[in-house]
Amino acid sequence: MASIKELIGRLKGHIKRLSAEHPKRAQAFLCGLIVLGMGLYTFVISDSNLGKQLRYSHRIQTLTDECKRLEEAYRSDSLKIDSYKQDKASLERIAREEYRMQRPDEVVFIIKDRPVSEDDEDK
Repeated sequence: MASIKELIGRLKGHIKRLSAEHPKRAQAFLCGLIVLGMGLYTFVISDSNLGKQLRYSHRIQTLTDECKRLEEAYRSDSLKIDSYKQDKASLERIAREEYRMQRPDEVVFIIKDRPVSEDDEDK
């Protein structure tokens, strides 16, 4: 902590000597120092620093890409729904195969394939 205080004290001494010898240069130096301080504060310390801005822009890009992907999936699903509404046979096929639905007057038998063992192959 003492080294920072010494550094600030030396900086004040240099500024006083510079302002006494060259007042215009001292003003330019102080303006530059103020601009540098404001820049550091803005891009490094403040809530809207450069790192956060980069993370936010990356997140926005990711969400935009996901939104485009979901819109395309929505369009595709909408086309499927429209085709199912127009074609009753495909709708019935999907209801039977994927959802195992049946008509009230029919009985459905589900036949599963039995795994083939080595003993069965020899016969």
